[in-house]
Amino acid sequence: MLGVVLALVAAGAYGASDFAAGLGSRRTDPGAIAIIAQCVALVATLATALVVGGNEPSLTVLAWGALAGVGSGAAVLALYHGLVVGRMNVVAPVSAVVTAGLTAAVGIATGDRLGPVGIVGLVAVGPALWMVTRGDDDEPDRPPLAGVVHGVAAGVGFAVLLVGLANAGTDSGAWPLVSAEVAAFVAVIALGLTTRRSTARWRASVRPAVLVALFGVGGNVAYLFATGEGSLTLVAVITALYPASTVLLARVVLQERWNRPQGVGLVLAAAAVACLTIAG
Repeated sequence: MLGVVLALVAAGAYGASDFAAGLGSRRTDPGAIAIIAQCVALVATLATALVVGGNEPSLTVLAWGALAGVGSGAAVLALYHGLVVGRMNVVAPVSAVVTAGLTAAVGIATGDRLGPVGIVGLVAVGPALWMVTRGDDDEPDRPPLAGVVHGVAAGVGFAVLLVGLANAGTDSGAWPLVSAEVAAFVAVIALGLTTRRSTARWRASVRPAVLVALFGVGGNVAYLFATGEGSLTLVAVITALYPASTVLLARVVLQERWNRPQGVGLVLAAAAVACLTIAG
């Protein structure tokens, strides 16, 4: 049960991070937000690791963390670029479904077993994510399938993040997250700094970037320790429902109205979590 609770906390934190990124990107430069957020996340993660403690991490543990960081950095870059060249209502659902599907496949392939109720919950996750993230089509000038490749790439990257952290384990406390953030830092900074930005854009990006970073670090910590309490399939798939919390925040903070598919998707997501909780 603790694994489910931590996974839900991780999903909420990841969703809040995405919400802060999306809200900030409307007002300033998303690239600058990504760069500043990665710097803040690295410092915050190091501080967390020092406080949490744990055994001295082995090279294997740090390698799994670094792999997770590479996946995270690649996913963020793919997602941001996908939102530039493609439709948001294509990129977001594709990435979410791919993330959930790949992590579940890895979990089952490595020995996780779900009963009938758990299988029902797992099957419900895909359509739930698709409907939750399907906003209104406000980009008619872009091809219907624009951004699919970027959505798949982002989904693969996020799945690598979740699988990598699960394999890193919790014996070394939060230290796997440090190597993950270092790897993500290198990936994001190396590509993000290729675009020149004004001083005003950097300054305007600081506040949303700090929120993005802190929520993201919180999500990473909650997810890492959730993997020590539950199976990869259970924890990762519940965490992959993070877009639902983004939609909920948009409703509460921005008073955004849900379309019918989003409402049905949220109900289906709640039912999926209930089934997976019972199965766990």
